[in-house]
Amino acid sequence: MNPFIKHWVKVLNLSDWSIKIEHLPFIFEEDVNDEDKFYVDTVIGYNEAVIYHEKDLIEEEALRQLLHIKFPDLNADLLDLLTDLFLNAKDFELRDV
Repeated sequence: MNPFIKHWVKVLNLSDWSIKIEHLPFIFEEDVNDEDKFYVDTVIGYNEAVIYHEKDLIEEEALRQLLHIKFPDLNADLLDLLTDLFLNAKDFELRDV
């Protein structure tokens, strides 16, 4: 697991979860623009989850998926907002845990 994922797992108190990151080749329709060709999804079970991704997983998307694991009932807009808040909180004490 890469360092930024380890960091956010610790910050979000998900250390007791089994979280796997797996590359999943994905075939897009021909009319999809290159910049829109990004696939990531998370399958959540009981204290376990798998984050599937098609391209290299960047910190922002990894954090968003981990927040989805932590708060599975939040809608996409709230997950986006929380992701931005965590990433932009330079002085937020949990960022340095």
